Amino acid sequence: MEPAATSTKKSAQQSVSDFNRSLFLGTLDAFEGPKVVVWEQSLMTPFSMVIFY
Repeated sequence: MEPAATSTKKSAQQSVSDFNRSLFLGTLDAFEGPKVVVWEQSLMTPFSMVIFY
């Protein structure tokens, strides 16, 4: 039963990552014109954990 639980957990985590990625990109798209994203080093790890799981 462990693989099914792991698969479900991974699927849930992927869904959260997909949602967060969509939310972030949708927010950027809400503003007209070109965008530049400049990251502060201290934000990179927490953000990448959410977006790039």
